[in-house]
Amino acid sequence: MNMHNPYADLEWESAQRLHSVNHTHTFSANPGEGEWVVTTEHQDGQTTFESMYEDGIRHFAISNYYPSKPTYPLEEYFEDVPDDALGCPNAEMSTNDSRGHYCAVGSRFDNGDGYDGNWRDLFEEILAELAYDDGGGIVINHPKRTGLPIDGLLDRVDFDSRVLGVEAYNHRCEAKYGGTGDSLSIWDELLLTGRMVYGFFNPDYHAPWYPVPDWTDDTYGRNVLLVPSATEEAAALAYRRGHFYGALRGSGLAFERIAVREGEIAVETNDADRIDFISDRCLVRTERDRTAAYALNGKETYVRIEAEDEGGERIFSQPILLEHDELGGTERHT
Repeated sequence: MNMHNPYADLEWESAQRLHSVNHTHTFSANPGEGEWVVTTEHQDGQTTFESMYEDGIRHFAISNYYPSKPTYPLEEYFEDVPDDALGCPNAEMSTNDSRGHYCAVGSRFDNGDGYDGNWRDLFEEILAELAYDDGGGIVINHPKRTGLPIDGLLDRVDFDSRVLGVEAYNHRCEAKYGGTGDSLSIWDELLLTGRMVYGFFNPDYHAPWYPVPDWTDDTYGRNVLLVPSATEEAAALAYRRGHFYGALRGSGLAFERIAVREGEIAVETNDADRIDFISDRCLVRTERDRTAAYALNGKETYVRIEAEDEGGERIFSQPILLEHDELGGTERHT
């Protein structure tokens, strides 16, 4: 059985868990002025940075926009940056002729106050300035709120193997904009075409995390990178390879192994109360345990896993694709 398992070459026993965000802001946008804004309402970037660190984030792919330029290196924008805080070139990008928003993880490209070309030209510019040949790429932000149709999303996914995937969960959009941040169903639609599309989970906050914004009681959204060592390069490589999983709270629930063996997908967690297997838009198996297995029937297009603990924390794996001749290719992000 041919398949694409992004975790196949991962050394689970030695992997470190590096909590990362690739879509959140430390300054307010100020279109047309060329500088980010510091306001009383949103406090200052230092306070926001410190609140992220206090909440366990150690890899900061900050996505400030207008101007859409990297907040990197961290020492140029924040004081007293801890030794274990890792930066990453990134910004939220858009074009003046379409409604899409994109994160440029690992790219040094400065988009200024808006890109005058089309999205294809923008993608070319972003990819041309990736800091690492084997790391980083483009993420399509909050697809439900933006409203791009599936065909439009597929055009973008197919543009280049370094278009990594979509934001499957955006807490700000979910909480403030009519429930438009939960894009799991859109992610499933894209996966059903047989394409390897990674799912990203982010807060997209425009204010300090603590005290959290007045529209939420908890901070939600992060990516847990599985890296051999805590370095900027290893983090960028993990994003490209799909060596990460999404988490809502980052409170400790973790995947300890995801493996395909003898016709089944076996999952181990440290403390799950429930494990769900989702395939082809359907919940196909649930186990009330910290370990579980799903027997493949060979007809699945993809399988992804969600796990939940008693405290309500939920984590989300990247998909495992099964190869079918009638579907699009699965070999991406190499």
